[in-house]
Amino acid sequence: RITEAAKTAGLPMPTLPPAAPAQAVAGPAAGGPRVGPEGDADAEAAVAKLPPAQQSEVIRGMVTQLAAKLEAQPNDVDGWLRLGRSYGVLGEADKSAAAFERAAKLKPDDTSITLQEAQALLENQRPNTPVPPRAVELLHRIEATQPDQPEVLWYLGAAAAQDGRVDVAERYWQRLLPLLPADGPDQKLVREALDALKAK
Repeated sequence: RITEAAKTAGLPMPTLPPAAPAQAVAGPAAGGPRVGPEGDADAEAAVAKLPPAQQSEVIRGMVTQLAAKLEAQPNDVDGWLRLGRSYGVLGEADKSAAAFERAAKLKPDDTSITLQEAQALLENQRPNTPVPPRAVELLHRIEATQPDQPEVLWYLGAAAAQDGRVDVAERYWQRLLPLLPADGPDQKLVREALDALKAK
């Protein structure tokens, strides 16, 4: 998962000097990881051989470096997107959403960035956990320009159902049904959710 964070974010893998012990490279005394060329197979293999805790420290060091670089160069939209994806893979939803928010401020008309911010807030949501108010706000913003975005319709329906607004939830999910592949698992899930609403 840690290596995936680096790949997802398009971060270069750290170059580990062959003569140095892994702990010295990954530890605080090394001053953070040394960044090598992107796609360096030897460096990637070296990181993969480290214990999980050290892998985490190396990759987190790289993410920290990217975050520091972006604070110095805050107009890098792609950099904020990479940082958002990195934090998401590392399971840091709040930091992920904050990075996407910075990117969204630079490209306010790009609803795909707003959707990524909402997805970060919704990541690892348990079925009965309320949809966060900030995510609902973002989903409504996307709905204003993309009223047929399936993920938006699903979560806005879920938020309405959790608030006891059954009629609103039903409207969202009825709009969602024809957008899904017929007889697919997603459509089945929505039909079951609608049946559950009617049973209330």
